[in-house]
Amino acid sequence: TAGSVSITGRAASGQILTAVTSGWASDVALSHQWLRNGVAIGQATTPSYKLVDADVNATISVVVTGTQAGHNPASVTSPETSMVTGKTLTKTLVPKISGTAKVGHFRAG
Repeated sequence: TAGSVSITGRAASGQILTAVTSGWASDVALSHQWLRNGVAIGQATTPSYKLVDADVNATISVVVTGTQAGHNPASVTSPETSMVTGKTLTKTLVPKISGTAKVGHFRAG
């Protein structure tokens, strides 16, 4: 019987998602394939995946396949993440105003 898989982590560029499996027998070998909008992501075959800019505005899921001697392989797919967001600014940008203030004068620049 196949187990289950879910994803932990924040769906934002630069963050790491992790596949969490449960219910698989201890002698089952598990392999992973991460998906972007349902399409396999090349070289993304480990239990964790670091989100990249190409993932922004996409959903991510992971397929886990279990193999066990004497049995056919069984695969399960996780629910999709929410849409991946871009990087957030960690520095507050403060506008600078220069020049001399004079009553009655305005110059946009």
